[in-house]
Amino acid sequence: MADAFHLGLRLNVDSANVAKDLSALDDEKMALESIYCDAFTEKLSNKSWELKFFLPHLLKYLPAETGAAAKRTQVSFY
Repeated sequence: MADAFHLGLRLNVDSANVAKDLSALDDEKMALESIYCDAFTEKLSNKSWELKFFLPHLLKYLPAETGAAAKRTQVSFY
């Protein structure tokens, strides 16, 4: 949030811990990309990922008027 609004907040951070966290984050990103292929996208580098799934078995719980439109769309989780 500070990046988005340029709040200029300063934190005391240990650079070794930051490097370890970024390495773990890259490992997790590579795993998700290999598992979900096109369903996984990175919106903001190292900040926001998106997974898109089509879940037809959940469409039966939607009202009839929205069910037809929902069959053409994907569900996104952020």
